[in-house]
Amino acid sequence: YVDRARLEANIRRLLQSRAQVSLRDVVSNFPLEQGLAELVAYLSLAADDERAVIDERDRDTIEWATPGDERRSATMPRVVFTSASYR
Repeated sequence: YVDRARLEANIRRLLQSRAQVSLRDVVSNFPLEQGLAELVAYLSLAADDERAVIDERDRDTIEWATPGDERRSATMPRVVFTSASYR
């Protein structure tokens, strides 16, 4: 189970000091604890938010560690959350 409220709180926390934040920035500040499942939950939040931007022209690589300390990564369209979405 991925706690979407916790993920939204992470986004909201970063948006307190800026107008927008990329998913890469969010994950840099709040590393993925549940790996790919958590990353998919962040993507779901962006897809459900009409003010979030999923930019197919730019790519970001998101990295995380598995419980066995293996490094994983996913390259995806850039995702940007805006403060208008999280007031």
